[in-house]
Amino acid sequence: MYWLLTPLGWRFVMGFAPGEERHDVGSLDPEFRRCLDGLLSGLVAQGWRPVIRASWRDDRRQRLYHSLGGSQRASGSHHQHVRDGRPAARAADVSDQWFLPDHAHHAAFYLAMMKAAPAHGLKTGGAWKKTAPRWEAYGLGWDPAHVEVGDARRCGDGG
Repeated sequence: MYWLLTPLGWRFVMGFAPGEERHDVGSLDPEFRRCLDGLLSGLVAQGWRPVIRASWRDDRRQRLYHSLGGSQRASGSHHQHVRDGRPAARAADVSDQWFLPDHAHHAAFYLAMMKAAPAHGLKTGGAWKKTAPRWEAYGLGWDPAHVEVGDARRCGDGG
């Protein structure tokens, strides 16, 4: 276990965590990626610098996150979607590239993302139960960085 300086600031890294997690757009379902690209482009146009922190993960990593309280699902997450035997996540964890642990800044980003997501056929964990005090104070649900498939019929139509 160690700490790593990332574009999001210092992050705790579990060097020996079980399973696999990916952080690349190549691990996303193509239709979801098209929706997500539209959302991220809109956020960039607003002056944000969104980055994908996580895309696909396997069953072992998902169970680990569930056991640590980082996910409400032990299995069946949109992060675990597979198509033709290959990773095709229908969810991603997205944050603004900001080096300071400034909750107000991140909350503003998550609120902007939550507001824009439905126009791209997506939804975010910012609308989930308000059980994380640090995000609840801003009117956000417990996992505001999580973006997943919402209304696929609206994907990419911008409105």
